[in-house]
Amino acid sequence: MIKLYGVFRYEGQFIDTLEVFNVDKYEFNIKLEQIKKLAAKKEYKQAAQIAKEMNWNKVKDWSTLATVINVQEAAGDYEEARDMAILAYNRNLGGRKLIYKLTEFFIKVNDFENAEELYKEYAKISAHDVNRYILYYDLRRAQGAPDAELVKILEDYKESEIDEKYMYELANLYYKTGRREECIKTCDNLVLWFQDGVYVENAVKLKEKLGVNLSNTQRRILGEINARKSDEEANKERMFMEQKELARLKKDEVGDVLEADELKKTEPDSVKEQPASEAKENIASEHDNDSSEDSDELSIDLVQNNQNSALKESIVKAIERQNEANKEAAAAIAENKEKQKAAEDNPAGSLPDSLSESLSDSSDNSFSENVSKASLSLKELIENAKKKIENSCEKISREDEEEEDV
Repeated sequence: MIKLYGVFRYEGQFIDTLEVFNVDKYEFNIKLEQIKKLAAKKEYKQAAQIAKEMNWNKVKDWSTLATVINVQEAAGDYEEARDMAILAYNRNLGGRKLIYKLTEFFIKVNDFENAEELYKEYAKISAHDVNRYILYYDLRRAQGAPDAELVKILEDYKESEIDEKYMYELANLYYKTGRREECIKTCDNLVLWFQDGVYVENAVKLKEKLGVNLSNTQRRILGEINARKSDEEANKERMFMEQKELARLKKDEVGDVLEADELKKTEPDSVKEQPASEAKENIASEHDNDSSEDSDELSIDLVQNNQNSALKESIVKAIERQNEANKEAAAAIAENKEKQKAAEDNPAGSLPDSLSESLSDSSDNSFSENVSKASLSLKELIENAKKKIENSCEKISREDEEEEDV
């Protein structure tokens, strides 16, 4: 038996295998149960991380160590699994199964010297086990052995065991070494014996590469492969188009957001002052509305106070004069618009800028004066009318009081 030495890790520190730890047994058992539960849920990486922080030097139970070795191998921590296997090997645990597994770990970490020694030990104690061919095949392939040597190992294995994986590997090695007839025969046997599966499909494709006729079964298998490949390509194309459309929609959404932001930025600049002509029209409109409101209010007062017809007539005449003033102001606005339009339509015959500005200013001033005068005259008329109404009411009240006294 070979004496192997390894380095183990406990809570992030490297320690010698002969060092002894005083670890609380209760805490150890809790962590061990956590590892088993995580392994049952196939959460191997988390379980392997817990195992890495534990001290296994005093553990002599093979089933416990085997569980941890399997967890570390499933998590891909081959160095940790190798060290744990060395620990079990030095305690004569595991038997030839452990030797086989430990040889695999040495091959995976490229420690070929220890792998060869352990393989020899395994072959000696397992002379009738055909798996020794596979272990030796893996070792020699990892060491870069020539294809002819690998063919010989797999041929010896095929004499004792039929395995679809290694039959296909043997057919592929025949193809690489130019042994055409052996390749075709191995592919035919693989399809005949196993009917379907990934290695059967690979064997049919390998035979098609050789350019030979395929059997009906092989053509059917090839057709299924091509149909599945077409479906996969169609699905990839569909997924690509969906991703492309999704990207386009997202791009449009981003564009809409950017456009909205741009509109928000430019909105204050787009607010312009009202043109002078529109301002004039608004003023005239507001003035007309005010006049109508005042006249309506005055009419109500007249009805409520039941005044004589002469007073009503004077008020109506005042309102008519106010309306005539409004019409004159509106005519002035229209005339000013016509002048501006004529100047725009005939720029060659237009007046100089200074004269145009003076005329525009004068028309604006005239308009403002007319509006002001009209507004003032109407207000004065209304106020005078109200005063007359009040005086008339007082006079009527006095006359009524005098009649009562008489």
